Amino acid sequence: MRSRNSGFTLIELAVTMTVLALLAMLAVPNLSAWMQSSRVRTTAEYIQDGLRQAQAEAVKENRTVAFILTTSQPSSTTFPAPVAASTSASYWYAATVPWTSAALTSGNSTIGTITTSSNTMNLVAMGITSSDASQVSVQTTVPTVCFSPFGRLTSTYVDPTGVVTCGAAGATVSYAVAPTTAVTGSQALRVTVSPGGQIRMCNPAKSLPTPDGC
Repeated sequence: MRSRNSGFTLIELAVTMTVLALLAMLAVPNLSAWMQSSRVRTTAEYIQDGLRQAQAEAVKENRTVAFILTTSQPSSTTFPAPVAASTSASYWYAATVPWTSAALTSGNSTIGTITTSSNTMNLVAMGITSSDASQVSVQTTVPTVCFSPFGRLTSTYVDPTGVVTCGAAGATVSYAVAPTTAVTGSQALRVTVSPGGQIRMCNPAKSLPTPDGC
């Protein structure tokens, strides 16, 4: 008896390769959607964490602290102007804002040795809005928000140096985080700040009272 060599025939190999190719074609869209959604969630967490840092610093230092979206990288001595409303941002930073002129001349003991000449912004924290800004967009109609020493949004503050203009505090501020070019199955997220200072991340595709709905 002759022994038959084990192995695949050319037809069997061709069928196997065709099946694998079809499975790969089905998996690619799902993988792309998952990667986009992952980038969006990471970016939303960057924004959420930055807002919370600004809020915590305001309460800790008993100072007004601004959270600002910008297109230029900030530093301890450079405070870029905020982006225009509804324009995608690349960076964010949080900074204590100058005391008002009225506060400086009121003799308020909490001001300490601050004088008009040294009344400048101080950087609290900074970061990027996205690890890949070409893939994820961050936009808001209120590029600058200010937290009061009570951790609430405030718009009554007037910066004597004219650097900071706090956004309206009478309504919830929303940061839209979405893929720059969405694929089927990917999701967008939203980070919101209520007038009372509640910061949360939610899914605009879902509605309240769903726990993660907007």
